[in-house]
Amino acid sequence: MQITYKFRLYPKKEDEKKLLSVLEICRLLYNSFLAIWNDSEKVPSRYKLQAMLPTMKEEHEGLKKVNSKTLQMVLFMLYNNLKENFGDNEDNREGYAIS
Repeated sequence: MQITYKFRLYPKKEDEKKLLSVLEICRLLYNSFLAIWNDSEKVPSRYKLQAMLPTMKEEHEGLKKVNSKTLQMVLFMLYNNLKENFGDNEDNREGYAIS
């Protein structure tokens, strides 16, 4: 039997602002990778996009405030979402080929 625990957090206003700024930065990163995905003819690999993160961090100061694993997870979530929607399904043959 697996036991789980649920915790409810009540952050202070200062901490809430920090969390919201991280969330906003992650949203902007997700949308920028989605724009790169839509502009390219061939689907770029996740690792190629992940290799762009250090240069993006140099260009945008806000990305330095977020942990690198969090930014990598945003890209991972994008690939999983698009794989679900445009993967190799028999129902959806016009989707992107994801490798």
